[in-house]
Amino acid sequence: MHARTVQVLADLSEAEAEVQKTALQPKGKLRVTAPVVFGQLHLNPLIGKLVGRHAELSIEMHLMDRYVDLVEEGMDLAIRAGTLPDSRLIARRLCSNRRIVVASPDYLARCRAPEHPKDLVDHECLLFTGFQKPREWRLLGPGGPLTVTVNGRVASNNMDLLATTAKQGVGIAFGATLLLGPALLSGELVRVLPDYEFETTGIDAVFPSVRQLSSKVRAMVDFLSEELTDPPKWDQSLAGKIVGF
Repeated sequence: MHARTVQVLADLSEAEAEVQKTALQPKGKLRVTAPVVFGQLHLNPLIGKLVGRHAELSIEMHLMDRYVDLVEEGMDLAIRAGTLPDSRLIARRLCSNRRIVVASPDYLARCRAPEHPKDLVDHECLLFTGFQKPREWRLLGPGGPLTVTVNGRVASNNMDLLATTAKQGVGIAFGATLLLGPALLSGELVRVLPDYEFETTGIDAVFPSVRQLSSKVRAMVDFLSEELTDPPKWDQSLAGKIVGF
């Protein structure tokens, strides 16, 4: 009788563990939003691996550069690059986001490379309208932070467009290394003012509340934390090849 009771209890314990395991398995649709360039370059290659790991999970990815209200627009998770505004959202840092100044060899052959940020006022600069003040570039260097006012005839809210325009020799641009890495390695772009760069920000996973963290959101965040180590792979590829890395 005692042996039978022990077996029944063991069976119940095993069944309970199986139920808990099943409940924790991510399932259903996960709606995710991310910046366009980051999504195209660094999330798209990971989607197959994620859904291959979780058979009952489906992904609906929305790539857009505008601010997305997760609650209002029914999103489960946002991947955001840059400085996060104050909010009640929960953020988990995935990796760092470095931003540097670049130009093409053709541009630098025509126009003498700036030796100090103040020299940028005499150059054609490509302006990112995602900044509140696109003409103000705030750089960090050996002497601390400094702000320089730049000018240029090309402006956009899309970093990829500005990087492509810089490759064409139009002017000096700044951008995230997550985008610029391949062009730096190929020589299409070279680093300008290597002792200076914009303040390093982060790539973060953002979700409404840790108390409502579903198994599908947790699965995505944990997966991205595994894949987006710090320093990120795109910066590791520049190590020893590009000054400052």
